[in-house]
Amino acid sequence: MAELTEKPAARFTARTLAGLVAVVIAGACFGVLLALVRSRWGPLDLLDRGIAASLNRFVAARPPLAATLRAITDLGSPLFLTIMITIAVIGFLVRRRMPVAIYLATTTLGSTVLGRTLKVLVGRLRPVVAEPVATATGKSFPSGHALSATVCYGVLLLVFLPLLPRRARPFTVAFTVALVTAIGFTRIALGVHYVSDVFAGWFLGAAWLGLTAYAFRRWLRESGRRQR
Repeated sequence: MAELTEKPAARFTARTLAGLVAVVIAGACFGVLLALVRSRWGPLDLLDRGIAASLNRFVAARPPLAATLRAITDLGSPLFLTIMITIAVIGFLVRRRMPVAIYLATTTLGSTVLGRTLKVLVGRLRPVVAEPVATATGKSFPSGHALSATVCYGVLLLVFLPLLPRRARPFTVAFTVALVTAIGFTRIALGVHYVSDVFAGWFLGAAWLGLTAYAFRRWLRESGRRQR
């Protein structure tokens, strides 16, 4: 009986430690990018501008490709993600799953506030390309689409993945990662973000997602203890 009790506890501890390590790594990567962007490090600046110019020439010469990229990027737009998360929150409220609804709302709203605050503090201007194929407002670092897509699709994955059949889970995870990656890439290809903006959004989103997931798990455990 002791072994049966210890094994789940050991697995939980291992998952928790792995999650915290991932949060630290993602946060550190974001911190490095933030420092390099704030200091206007020459090699990164040249890389960002070179890729932005090259992709702009390629996409601008292919209108159907530009239209496809705009359609994909809309899947990470504030309006689309807000509608999607709102529906999920309402669904959990109707089912009287208040903790999950709070988790979804606070995680996504928190990332929005975090992203907008950083944009103002960093104040990085968006790329200036020869033939614009898309427009965007506000500052550039970090990419709001990359950050929000990582957090919103990620939090939905964490919530709904346990409900799926085991065989479907790897495909669902792979699809979610591919979608978030594609949304981030469109921001670079459309000329509205630098590469470092998008990677910063991914790293920050992953760190925030891991941090809130850990906090939510601890909250549930503490709530369960108080109710006993």
